[in-house]
Amino acid sequence: LGNVIATDEFTAVTGVGGISGGVTQSGVVEVLGTARFTAQTLPGQTATLNGNNLFRGLLVFDTQGAGTWSSIAATNAVSGGTSGITLPASVGTVVLSVPNANVAIGGSSIGAGGLSVATGGNLSQSGALTVAGATQLNVTGQVSLTNASNNFIGSVSVADLAGSGAATGPVVITDANTLTLGSVATSGSLTLNAATDLSL
Repeated sequence: LGNVIATDEFTAVTGVGGISGGVTQSGVVEVLGTARFTAQTLPGQTATLNGNNLFRGLLVFDTQGAGTWSSIAATNAVSGGTSGITLPASVGTVVLSVPNANVAIGGSSIGAGGLSVATGGNLSQSGALTVAGATQLNVTGQVSLTNASNNFIGSVSVADLAGSGAATGPVVITDANTLTLGSVATSGSLTLNAATDLSL
């Protein structure tokens, strides 16, 4: 994608022919409504949207037919408010950067590549997360991952946006099974809810 400005909704469907697919960018994508990226027909597609994008509405990654996403990397440089991000039912790895706003991520089953979220605001969720790999949360403010069906199979680490200091917190993480912590730094309260074992 080059420079894109959409004053309403924007939809990109990739892999329709089943031979090649995925999405990259060379410019800035600005969408006032919902921005939807759909992997169709071709399995194992990649989305790399790491420009200074302005997704002012909901950012959605989904699939049709046999299409799947193997990796999703996206940056939303919008300032203020909350960036809502909907993930596909399953994906290999997810890297999200929202340096100037809060983030609310949808539910997904994420593979061994793990989940990385960097936000200059707060982090919350709108659906259950299963993450086979490591989860790295670089969050300036609060972390609220409280869905009772979460399953963080790999370790969960928390730091500030730069990754070198502490999130202000509070930090609340819930796991339906064993919860394993990596490095966690917060200047606020830390609440860990593990249905079975807690590994520090």
